Amino acid sequence: MALAVHYQPRPVAVPLPRPVAARRRTYARRRAVVAALIGLIVGGGFFARSAVAEKPRPVGGIEMPRTITAVQGDTLWAIAHRLAPQGNVMDLVDRLVELNGDQIIPGQQIRIP
Repeated sequence: MALAVHYQPRPVAVPLPRPVAARRRTYARRRAVVAALIGLIVGGGFFARSAVAEKPRPVGGIEMPRTITAVQGDTLWAIAHRLAPQGNVMDLVDRLVELNGDQIIPGQQIRIP
């Protein structure tokens, strides 16, 4: 007895590539969205930075100078380091010298810039 098998392949759907113009529009939209997100992040950073109060202003409009009282063993360098531990201490020391002179004594009111 002979058995005959008839094989008929089914057609496979192959996606056609999109036209070049459509791909370019897609990539252009993606680049625009990424640029907008980066702009929002950077702009938000600048806005948040400017929202932080730099120095509180008195209500009356007259700003009183900030001062500290020097104690035994204080130096302008030590005072500057306490005021700006992470900042540029040398610039602050120069400014303190301009305001208070280069010698301080215990009990002296040191003006802070």
